[in-house]
Amino acid sequence: MLPPGALAVFLIPSPRVQHARLEHRDHPRPARELHLRLGELISQEVKAADVCRLNVDDLSIEQTVAQVEKLFADRLAAGPTAGTAAERRALLRETNRADVERYHALHTRPWSAGDLETTRRAFACECARPDCDASVELAVPDFPPPPDSLSPPLLAPGHTPAS
Repeated sequence: MLPPGALAVFLIPSPRVQHARLEHRDHPRPARELHLRLGELISQEVKAADVCRLNVDDLSIEQTVAQVEKLFADRLAAGPTAGTAAERRALLRETNRADVERYHALHTRPWSAGDLETTRRAFACECARPDCDASVELAVPDFPPPPDSLSPPLLAPGHTPAS
């Protein structure tokens, strides 16, 4: 599905690790089995396509980020970058909004056993401070509605918007 020359890396856990991770999530058994089958299919397609992939079995989140940054170092250095708090906040909102849309799409699937109204998610704090990695737990339907330019930033307790 990638266009020629696309910059992408697929983070692939082994079936053993994917199974262990899914066991810790609160999914009904059919959903876990579907995720495992999809994982196998994706792994096969990524391998057949000979695209960049990274086995994440033994990597922490920090190590995974470091590996991805290393793979994309030249492109990251070339930018564009978010240099202001407003630009960082816009990127954080875009990321959070994409998660909201993903959950909406997931819950429209006929096999989805969840309830969107009660689904909670940890969203990124939108204070836009470069060192902030806080999150805000919120029910997906409670995420601020569009237009994003008019809704206040989603802030972790005690955080204020960076200026």
